[in-house]
Amino acid sequence: MATPYISMAGIGKSFGPVHALKSVNLTVYPGEIHALLGENGAGKSTLMKVLSGIHEPTKGTITINNINYNKLDHKLAAQLGIGIIYQELSVIDELTVLENLYIGRHLTKKICGVNIIDWREMRVRAAMMLLRV
Repeated sequence: MATPYISMAGIGKSFGPVHALKSVNLTVYPGEIHALLGENGAGKSTLMKVLSGIHEPTKGTITINNINYNKLDHKLAAQLGIGIIYQELSVIDELTVLENLYIGRHLTKKICGVNIIDWREMRVRAAMMLLRV
């Protein structure tokens, strides 16, 4: 049997006295596509924010590619290929399409020991993304 890429077991998330998630389990195998459906307030967004490192779970375990993570931050989650596409996308009118595409996750390169934004690489990758849609 294949090994799950993502396994969330007994995930709980509380915001003060409010229990947004109570013992949620989710298993995703390589190549699978999943959809979360539910009413407003059911916890769909909260679960995805836990998985993508935006919220820390109150309880439970997250295993990604056979490695247990007590806590994910959004940068580590992104490195593991996990991110969120929000249903209401907003752009900043003053920024270019490229700047909006990479907002908060600019690619960088080192020049003389200093990290600078790698605009060329971001343009190349953005063009490759456009070819896929």
